[in-house]
Amino acid sequence: FDQAWLLLASIQLVRGNPEQAESACDRLRNVPTLVAVTCRARTAIARGEHAHALKTLTALLPAVDKASANPEALAWTLSVVGDAAAALDPALAIDHYEQSLEMVESTQVRAALIDVLLTVDRLAAARRVLETGHNALPLAVRRLIVAVRMGEADVIADDIEQMDHEFRHWIADKDWAHAREMARFYIDVLDRPELAQRLVRINLGLQREPEDVSLARRIGECSSCAR
Repeated sequence: FDQAWLLLASIQLVRGNPEQAESACDRLRNVPTLVAVTCRARTAIARGEHAHALKTLTALLPAVDKASANPEALAWTLSVVGDAAAALDPALAIDHYEQSLEMVESTQVRAALIDVLLTVDRLAAARRVLETGHNALPLAVRRLIVAVRMGEADVIADDIEQMDHEFRHWIADKDWAHAREMARFYIDVLDRPELAQRLVRINLGLQREPEDVSLARRIGECSSCAR
């Protein structure tokens, strides 16, 4: 049943319901302390309690026997430390995201690492991280973002046009599965704020994870993302 409670916690976080997610975390019975604490830390992050989550996890990690710990669970915890630290201590976030990726490959973690590197303007490092990632859409969008930030928009003009063409087909078909990444594209690659705002609003109707709320706040849709 523990896997079901973990899944329910994740679903509730996607829906923007941290209290219900925490209730699911509290139902965990036969999981390592690391897993239970990380589950609750994610709900704290969703409530905006980043410092609390960071303090809890960084206090716990030194006591974990990394040699015997489940690699997937430990990589997950390290990535959640990165999530908690991203806005508070970017260097710490980068370090823990990198540790997580060394253990288990994850498009989500790799994308989060790139976002922090972009925040601190470490463009060359972001490009290196992208070189070893898969070609999943979140990373494909970030490749274009990095190139634009490095002044290479003319070089990748065909790639930008192709992605724009594909996204416009999805928009016409009302296919919102990748609304978050489409919004990022129309903010950071093509400067089309009205379209980006529309996509952000649509995305918030589908999912309200911390990155969705952060994106909404960034583009001025705070009233729509209030929890």
